[in-house]
Amino acid sequence: MKKNYLKKRIIIFTGNLIDHRAGPHATLKNLVEILAKNSHIKIIGFINKKRDQYKKNWVLKNTSIIAFKNQFYGHYYHNNLIIFEIFKNLKNTDLFIFNGVWYIFAPLICLVLKIFKKKYIIITHGQLNKSANINLIKKFAYFYYINFILKNAYFVQLQSPLELKSIYENKLIKKNNFNFKIIPNAINLYQHQENKESNNYEYAFYVGRLHPIKDLSFLIEAWSYYNKFLKNCHNIRLIIAGDGDEKYKNFLFKLVEEKKIKNINFIGKISEEEKINFIKNAKFTTITSHSEALPTSILESLSLGTPVISTLDIGFNDYCLRRSIIISKKDKVSFSKKIDYIINLDEENYLNLRSNAFISSKNLFSKSAISKLINIHYFKDKQKF
Repeated sequence: MKKNYLKKRIIIFTGNLIDHRAGPHATLKNLVEILAKNSHIKIIGFINKKRDQYKKNWVLKNTSIIAFKNQFYGHYYHNNLIIFEIFKNLKNTDLFIFNGVWYIFAPLICLVLKIFKKKYIIITHGQLNKSANINLIKKFAYFYYINFILKNAYFVQLQSPLELKSIYENKLIKKNNFNFKIIPNAINLYQHQENKESNNYEYAFYVGRLHPIKDLSFLIEAWSYYNKFLKNCHNIRLIIAGDGDEKYKNFLFKLVEEKKIKNINFIGKISEEEKINFIKNAKFTTITSHSEALPTSILESLSLGTPVISTLDIGFNDYCLRRSIIISKKDKVSFSKKIDYIINLDEENYLNLRSNAFISSKNLFSKSAISKLINIHYFKDKQKF
């Protein structure tokens, strides 16, 4: 078995080859590192001009890389290259891995692979969640070819139980009609340095895109309610970091002005180091998106021992995680009561909350935890690719 395994040839198609320390690219990096130990890997993706230094992070033993500059025509050539590489390597490739589902020729590619009895794996990294269904092309894809792609995959790698629930709710495929594995996004971030320093934790923190999907207007409405009716006597500020569409940003600025909220600060785009410090020293972080499979901001927050107030239940039934992510109903009264609850915790219970956040991150999303899942699902399953 081992001798046969050593001969495996794998092609991975992906987007940007970013060396993220958290999120879907962190999980992909873990996967490549494990596969490259005993297989021949070819990676096809993008590298931005500002990210040229990351290419070397993906060059491992038994790997080769084809990478385009991520420019306007890059995606066109990328899709054509996928087709070219598949036909070129059909005979001598044992497994094709697609890190994402929105390739223009996805149905054709999967049909070809099925005809030639070649195995392929789809890594969705959240692209089948409700929030990904944002334009007509993707709506068409949802109902006409995603079913075919999922059903014929060797298996589909999902981010979280929440994503699986979303797939069934959207009726993309019938239950038990496709093979799936749940491998969460990894958090290779900060080596899980729990913050044990004394801190007043004088602010709540949001970091991410300023985009309608994130539903920051709800967060602002809930914060306004908290100020007005639950009396923000601790003078806790809400800091919102990130950039986005100018129209949406102006809408949020105007909403804060109309509500006459003086304790919300927009600080724009921040550096990685600044983000670490803001998360580490926050009383809590927030996520109020309409729909996401497994937000990177949650992973970052937990890894630094900072609890989260979220309107999303990502679905993992873990004791410590349930005591570090405070789940709220999607209404401003419920959300503001969760804010009040966490702010008024006594020191001992609050520090326990932070400790649970750190432990859950280490147990569920650390590099070692994700690597174990990869080894189980890719190599120790009843079927071997």
